[in-house]
Amino acid sequence: MRNRRVKKGFPLIRGWLSWQHLLALGALLGVLLIAACGDDAAPAATSTATAPAPTATSTPRPVTPTPTHTHTPAMPAATSDTPAAALRVALTNLLQEHVYLAGMATGAAIGGRTGEFTAAAEALDQNSIALSKAIGSVYGKPAEDAFLPLWRKHIGFFVDYTQGAAAKDQTKKDKAVADLTAYAKDFDAFLTGANPNLPKGAVAQLLGPHVTTLTKAIDAQAAGDAKAFDLLRMASEHMPHIADPLAAAIVRQFPDKFAGASDSKAAGLRAALNATLQEHVYLAGMATGAATGGRTAEFQAAAGALDMNSVALSKAIGSVYGTAAESAFLPLWRKHIGFFVDYTQGAAGKDQTKKDKAVADLTAYAKDFDAFLSGANPNLPVGAVAQLLVPHVTTLTKAIDAQAAGDTKSFGYLREAAAHMPHIADPLASAIVKQFPEKFADSGSMTPGSTPGMTPTAMAPSAGSVNIQQFRFDPSPVEVKVGTKVTWTNKDSVEHTVTHGMPGAKGGAFASGLMNASGTFSYTPTQAGTMSYFCERHDSMRGEIRVTN
Repeated sequence: MRNRRVKKGFPLIRGWLSWQHLLALGALLGVLLIAACGDDAAPAATSTATAPAPTATSTPRPVTPTPTHTHTPAMPAATSDTPAAALRVALTNLLQEHVYLAGMATGAAIGGRTGEFTAAAEALDQNSIALSKAIGSVYGKPAEDAFLPLWRKHIGFFVDYTQGAAAKDQTKKDKAVADLTAYAKDFDAFLTGANPNLPKGAVAQLLGPHVTTLTKAIDAQAAGDAKAFDLLRMASEHMPHIADPLAAAIVRQFPDKFAGASDSKAAGLRAALNATLQEHVYLAGMATGAATGGRTAEFQAAAGALDMNSVALSKAIGSVYGTAAESAFLPLWRKHIGFFVDYTQGAAGKDQTKKDKAVADLTAYAKDFDAFLSGANPNLPVGAVAQLLVPHVTTLTKAIDAQAAGDTKSFGYLREAAAHMPHIADPLASAIVKQFPEKFADSGSMTPGSTPGMTPTAMAPSAGSVNIQQFRFDPSPVEVKVGTKVTWTNKDSVEHTVTHGMPGAKGGAFASGLMNASGTFSYTPTQAGTMSYFCERHDSMRGEIRVTN
């Protein structure tokens, strides 16, 4: 019965967006959109500097002066291969992955698939850890340690919302939204406290649409509405609106660490290709998961979302190369997707012969697709694209096998497949920029060599003083003698407390109550020993006083 349900739904999957076609169409879409929009295609910059980033990897085109014109120095050749562009890509990928893993977790929870929910939630937490490490790579280990529990807290509020949606409990949903709104202020305080290029309130404002779009998708999942996948795509499309300004602010803060510009057209193309390819992995995984699980309606909705994307991208091809190319490319794209359909059918039916045939077809197709791209772009050597596609086939079919076997490792395998996408997107973006240098001839708004903004770490407090900044107590532990006053100063823009004890087990020695920004609180220990304390508003914030005679 299960296999019959799967086979019934499978013809629709042939409208899927294939990863190879996504590759080419996404690349050309990036070229088309950036060329069409000009400077408007890049995120608005808060700096007025216009000096080009000194990261060009090829010789600038010379400018030939005429008798009536003054010679103007040539702009460095455009390149997507800069540390600043890599930062933008990394943040975009992690935040987009957050949306899709969250959507997979909430979908499983609402569907009552407990094992699947647990596995998806674990994959989501691995994404959270990766994001915290990205923050730590810029601001240090203390910031990483403070960021992780803060980020996890907002995921808990989405869990609350999901529970309310599943139970049709509007009160619980409203409470979750209120918690998410309050959380946005805390998250804003964390990031604006670390980076002077982020105005207070800006991050909270950017998080508003994240809450709105993702809760809409959860509501649709709870109602069994096929629009859930389209709403998830909408939620994922918002994430660059958070990643882009955050990357730009970090590059301005640390120009020596992140050479180049994160808001150049070339960086935008690289980020767009990465996001599009990663989205393909997760939407394909959601579709195959529904198909192998016999959830026909869910499969149809996922496949429909993928096909809408494929049609849009084929039209982008037509906008560049004409309607004839558009008409030829779309059925070719869909034919390739059929090979993944065949593999999924084989996996669901435990038919190794069919699976082997599908892999052989995919391998042959990779060679054809390589010929297409290398023929279109002289910067891609023959055979290079086919070689890059092999790990994608391997990782995605591995995930499909796990889904068919009911193995919860499928989510980890999907993350592996997604993690491979930059290995395809990055060289493609580089090749396209080299092929169309005029379309990517801006250098963004970053100024190499400019003076960095204030550092994210506060000045070391004097003995007996503790700063509350970036959602942590610094220093901790603080070491003092008996009778020495300890003073805490809140340098964050949100309220904190200094409360003796541990969460769930308060002590009675001291309690500051709510401390506003710049507020202080003091306590003088009267005996030797170690005293723990925490923030009641953010109980992941812990501190310690070590008192000696």
